[in-house]
Amino acid sequence: MRYQTLFTATLAAGLTVAAMCSAATVHTSHVSFAAAAPQSSDVILPNTGGQGATGTVGPLTFTAGPGATNVFFGTAGLSTPIPGGWSSLLSGNDLAISGPENFELNVAGGAYALGFEIHEPTLDQNTTDGCFAVCFDTELFVEWLRGGTVIASQTVFPIDNGLSFVGYTDAVAFDGVRVTDVTNTIDEEHFGNFQLAQTPVPVPLPATGMVLFGGLMAAFARRRAR
Repeated sequence: MRYQTLFTATLAAGLTVAAMCSAATVHTSHVSFAAAAPQSSDVILPNTGGQGATGTVGPLTFTAGPGATNVFFGTAGLSTPIPGGWSSLLSGNDLAISGPENFELNVAGGAYALGFEIHEPTLDQNTTDGCFAVCFDTELFVEWLRGGTVIASQTVFPIDNGLSFVGYTDAVAFDGVRVTDVTNTIDEEHFGNFQLAQTPVPVPLPATGMVLFGGLMAAFARRRAR
C-alpha cells in the first residue's frame, strides 16, 4: 500500500509538471518561443506587393482590419520602387498594412505556435526603413483567437529601429491572431519572420520524474519477487 501511494503521488507530480510545460504561453522573446515550439518553421512571404483587403500565403490568410485598406507582401508593383524592401532588419519579404496597422491572421488547419517580429522605423521618408508618414511610437494590441474567442492577449510597444518579438504557444490548437493599432496612426510598422507550428510539441516526462518513476518500478519488481 505504501508503494502504491508513493507511486500515485509521483505520477501525479510528473503529470502536473508536464502540464505546466505544455501550458498556453505568450512569448515576447524569440528564445523562449523557440524553446517551447521547436517544431515551428518559417513562413516565407512572397514579393507580390499589394493584395487588396486579403492575402494568403500557405495556411495563413491576412485580412486588413478597421481603417486599413491594403495588405502588402513585399514591395513589388509600387509606383516608386523600393529595392531594399520595407525593412532592412526583417529577413526576406515582410508584411506592411496601408492605413493603421489593423489586421487579422487566420490559420487554415489551426496552429499550436505562431510568432512574428515587428520593426518600428523612425525615418520620416518613403524608403526602406521609413515610416511613409510622420513617425509615431506605436502601441499594438495582439490577441490570439480560437473560433473567434480571445484566448490570450499582449500589449506590445515595439522598440525604435529594432525588432520586437511576440508569439503564442498552446497545447490546444488555435486558429487566429488579431493585431490592433491602438495609436490609430498611418505610419508604417513592418511585420515579418513569421514562425508557425501546426503540430503539437511532445511533452516529455521531466527528468526528475523519470528517475523517480524508474526507482518506483524497481521497488515494485523487488516486492513482487519476495
